[in-house]
Amino acid sequence: MENLQNGFLLEEETGVKTLLFEGEQDHLVPSTSRALLESDFFVIAGRIIGHCFLNDGPRLAGLSPAIVHVLSGGEQETAAISVSDCVDQDVRDVIHLVWEKIFMLEGTQELSEDQKSMVLSVSLPWDLPGVTLENRWWLREKILLHAVLGRTTKQVKQIKRGLKDTGVLELFSSRPDTVPILFPRVTETEITSQMILDKNIWPREEDVDEDILTLEDQCTCARLFPDVYRNRYFATFDVIIT
Repeated sequence: MENLQNGFLLEEETGVKTLLFEGEQDHLVPSTSRALLESDFFVIAGRIIGHCFLNDGPRLAGLSPAIVHVLSGGEQETAAISVSDCVDQDVRDVIHLVWEKIFMLEGTQELSEDQKSMVLSVSLPWDLPGVTLENRWWLREKILLHAVLGRTTKQVKQIKRGLKDTGVLELFSSRPDTVPILFPRVTETEITSQMILDKNIWPREEDVDEDILTLEDQCTCARLFPDVYRNRYFATFDVIIT
């Protein structure tokens, strides 16, 4: 799962990892790399996700809610897409410059020719029209839809194939309450000192070898451990659980 989350080292000579999922935390989307798609890497990703879920292993955290919506059987048109889901910086520039700054601040002011050309450079390759005052919000949503979900349709289908191979897709589709468990947000997977302490197995009388350490001494150590761990060691070191 660590490789799935942080990238695979496919070329050892360069030392650069290949990311299967790109973007901001909690807004990750599948890579649009043709090489990864043609190699069925996303089928493998789906199988990894499914097997980790079945074996109570780590989850793939931080996926875009729009991608999760489609993975769980939702339609692309009903997905809630934000600019943060868009990896393409050119598209984000158009959204921020043209819509957020000009239309929101200046109301009905007409766009300049340069600004219209900027929008066309993004919309034309996806067979979308140029921008007008009447269609600006519709066009904004269509551009985001194509940039986030339109370009990753095949990748999402491959992930679903991988999930189906492990038998998880049926559960995932029929039980919406399992969606946050299978695809948690990054903030929900952050490790805290209390989580570590809760996983500790404290000494019991039947486990104690009195010739080595008495039960009283073991309990004394156990009582001191949480404070030492919280106040000193956890603040000093990064704890990674895989």
